[in-house]
Amino acid sequence: MQEKISVEKVDIILHKDHNYLEMYWQGSINSETYKKACLTVLDMLRKYPTHKFLYDQRNMGIISVADTKWTYEEYYPVYLEIVGKHKKSAVVLSSSVFGEFSVKNLVNGIAKTKNTDEDVLVNQYFEDREKAIEWLIED
Repeated sequence: MQEKISVEKVDIILHKDHNYLEMYWQGSINSETYKKACLTVLDMLRKYPTHKFLYDQRNMGIISVADTKWTYEEYYPVYLEIVGKHKKSAVVLSSSVFGEFSVKNLVNGIAKTKNTDEDVLVNQYFEDREKAIEWLIED
């Protein structure tokens, strides 16, 4: 069973059967849409708490420096308040080298923010969606 909300080219899907939240990117988006999608994730997490996340970013594009900064300073502190310690995150990497670098830069930066510690982030990068889901739902 799923619950899905779409924000332009981003689908935010709660997979209730395995209790994980997915962000599925279907193309490049502007800053306003990026922020709206992230805020929708927060709303979904308030309603359905989970500690497992799938970020399918194969078609995402590049995250701007300003959006990266917003993510560190505005989004991530609120995200941590809602979910507490983040257990597991599977990232299906962008098919673009620049998109891949952008995503890894964002995730690595989040791991270094003052609001996290070693026990907070467990990230794994994948090129294959099925392998990412398999890793994410195993206990």
